[in-house]
Amino acid sequence: MKIGENEFKKIIITKDDEVIAVISDKELIEHDGYKVILDNKEVK
Repeated sequence: MKIGENEFKKIIITKDDEVIAVISDKELIEHDGYKVILDNKEVK
């Protein structure tokens, strides 16, 4: 998975040291109703 010039194997989203979601290039794991949306549109 590439974001800008950087390549990542995995993105881990946490809140208060609890894992909310893990995104890898193969899967998206949702946790407790949190959703992770990857949007590559520019915000103006």
